Amino acid sequence: MLAYNYDPATFEFLGVKEARKDPRDPSRYLLPANATFTPAGQAPEGFVQQFDPNSDSWSSVEDNRGDVVYRKSDAARVTVDWLGEVGDDYTSDAPSSAKDTWDGTEWVSPAPTADDVRAEAYRRIVAVYPLWEQINRNRANDGAAVMNAWIDSVRTASDAMEVSLPLDYTDDQHWPDAP
Repeated sequence: MLAYNYDPATFEFLGVKEARKDPRDPSRYLLPANATFTPAGQAPEGFVQQFDPNSDSWSSVEDNRGDVVYRKSDAARVTVDWLGEVGDDYTSDAPSSAKDTWDGTEWVSPAPTADDVRAEAYRRIVAVYPLWEQINRNRANDGAAVMNAWIDSVRTASDAMEVSLPLDYTDDQHWPDAP
């Protein structure tokens, strides 16, 4: 007699094992924990067999585990770790930023703010900071002057964009080239 084993948490089919005979009554078989004598059957591609102990039956359920989806309520990246449909609260479409919102059919990016522009200016300055440190270590005063001038030009570009707030404020065309 075969025993069909399932996961105790998900009830997902795990495998088949020969059941042991009952030593007290050799005409009976012992059923291990988290197992059934009901045959599991074959699940279609992308599905697994899941046992329902209440009805003593198996059914095929979607297996999307490992897929990456995005929660519509907060644009959070989620790796599916459950059996069954992913659900309407998620989409496989990736937002372009964590600030995007779901409008019912697609992600919508919010208009940039002055804080966004300032953060981009800061990011660009910090990215060049290792070069700045090297110049200071070498005491190349003319190099430090170039760096100071470049930082001033980044701040000037940032000030201008904080007023106009272009949608593509992260595009290099709006910023001075790094030294």
